[in-house]
Amino acid sequence: RKREDDDNLIDSFDSSDVRSHQSSRSNGSNNAHNKYADGDSVSSGSSRRHSSRRSSTGDTLHDSHRSDRRRSATGGDDYDGTRQSPRRQNSQRLSPKPDSRVRRSDRRPSTSMNGDSSSSSLPPPILPPTDGFPPPPSYNDVVKDRPLPNSAAPAGEAVARRGPSVRETLPSIPPPLVMDNAPREMKKQRRPQRPRQDLPMRKLKEKAINEYKSLKMEKRIEVLPINTHQGRLRHSVNGCAVISPLVVSHHLRSPPSVADSEVVSVIDKECGPLLREIRGKLELGGDALIIPSDVHDHLVDKKILKQSWFVDATGGNIMDPEHVGNFLTMLESGEKNSHKDRKTGATLFFREHVVSIVKVPIPGRPGKFYYDLIDSMPGLVDSLNRRLATRTRCKDIGAFEVLLRWYGAHKFSESNCNYIDKHVWDDAMADLDPRVFQAFVWGQPVSSKQ
Repeated sequence: RKREDDDNLIDSFDSSDVRSHQSSRSNGSNNAHNKYADGDSVSSGSSRRHSSRRSSTGDTLHDSHRSDRRRSATGGDDYDGTRQSPRRQNSQRLSPKPDSRVRRSDRRPSTSMNGDSSSSSLPPPILPPTDGFPPPPSYNDVVKDRPLPNSAAPAGEAVARRGPSVRETLPSIPPPLVMDNAPREMKKQRRPQRPRQDLPMRKLKEKAINEYKSLKMEKRIEVLPINTHQGRLRHSVNGCAVISPLVVSHHLRSPPSVADSEVVSVIDKECGPLLREIRGKLELGGDALIIPSDVHDHLVDKKILKQSWFVDATGGNIMDPEHVGNFLTMLESGEKNSHKDRKTGATLFFREHVVSIVKVPIPGRPGKFYYDLIDSMPGLVDSLNRRLATRTRCKDIGAFEVLLRWYGAHKFSESNCNYIDKHVWDDAMADLDPRVFQAFVWGQPVSSKQ
């Protein structure tokens, strides 16, 4: 029945009305395509495929309400209509009614810049090039030839401009820094200004040993035995931090100097009770090493060392003549020559071991001194194969300087030499440097008659 009603409706159109309707439809289809570019009009292939069918049957049903329901049920405007009936497809070719057009624009967001759906639509998107996008400009292309601030173009030279370039639209950027030498300059600021040693540490070590042997052959340096050593008795193990200041205390109290028998008494008898007291006070283990400054404080409290005897504390790089020179000055003459003609003594802390250094007056030669380095560790072996502590006597201050250089150099291992060759001395890293030494100088009081 519906088909018969449609046929009757078509017969009611006369031929002129049909032609005018077809011409208006063809003209309006282009406008409808431009206005509803997102899918309101069917494809041209579909139009050509069904135009002949419509002309032969005259089937031009136009039912907007049915069209809306069918479109919503089949997927909306993006549905391609391949499964629709010819009558439904032909109805899509007709221009939509005003009311349906309003409903579509209400459902669809505006595509114009000002939000007006009736304005012209945006141009179609630009497809990316088939060979890809060009690479972005490099930093040099953007920044090079940038005019410096307050610079002007050469006289008589005109600059043609077609518009602001990328470089002109960028904010003012200072010229890039030249960083080629920056790391080197930064290292110079962090490291001390003291120059590196000229010779590798192994060469310096060899040189120091040869000088020491040469002075021993000249008798300017003599190594004398002491009839005991640290560790021979159980209570003296790791006791050098107490043995050394005790030897200095005996030296400053005894005329003219500390004797070997006194050194033996310090190692075998006196150091044991003091070691137990200090380790107990500091809550340390039985054989723990003790920091020399803690021992000195305890001995001052016990009146074994007197505060009035203290001259100075010094230290640094034992291979540096300047650092060693400061120590030798304090030992030889004190501060401002206060102990030039008086006895002095020092404890030298180096490579986790402490030794005693005493300035010994030479009998019958006023103002002349020997410089003895007393080491409680065994350094000699006698005929009975007993290990003995040593007293190394230097006949002058120059010989003692050679002894100090040898004492420091011969204790360096291969890894120590590698470290020294790679690192310049730095006071901030002294605790990790194998060259570091510390010395506490004590002297006979100025008011004393001795």
